[in-house]
Amino acid sequence: MRKLTFGLALLLGAIGSSHAVECPTPAPFFAVEKVIALPDALADLHHAKVQLINLWAIWCAPCRKELPMLASLEQSMENEPDIAVQAVHVGAATEQVTDTLSKLGAEELGTASIEDLSAFQALGVYGLPYTLLTMKGTVQFIGAGYLGEDETPFKEWLVCIKENSEQ
Repeated sequence: MRKLTFGLALLLGAIGSSHAVECPTPAPFFAVEKVIALPDALADLHHAKVQLINLWAIWCAPCRKELPMLASLEQSMENEPDIAVQAVHVGAATEQVTDTLSKLGAEELGTASIEDLSAFQALGVYGLPYTLLTMKGTVQFIGAGYLGEDETPFKEWLVCIKENSEQ
């Protein structure tokens, strides 16, 4: 009987482990308590299965500092059509926004703009930089603050999330 119980426990453990693997969440991200649809202000963005959306502004030094890393991350995902990394400027869409992206080598992140953060207050967004991870148009994770210069943990995280969403 013990062998049967042990065998059943092993089988159930094996079945359970075939489900989604937990993806280590890099700082400063945290899972949202209540899944929220992406605000209408971002309805025009390309919607990949897994999407990292960075909110930034010209006047925000940490925002400008992390844009090259995000651009590199987007480039490293070129063989991952279900993953997108995009930036959304908070403020008026001006030539200065385009020039800043160009100077930072971050043009591929897009030139989308929103006037202010009011559409994001339900998510708790009150400052910049702020980054959202969405899956199929719903916000799943939020990252408040500077992301850093190393894209590796974010790349591994995004790929892990995408692979687990396919299971």
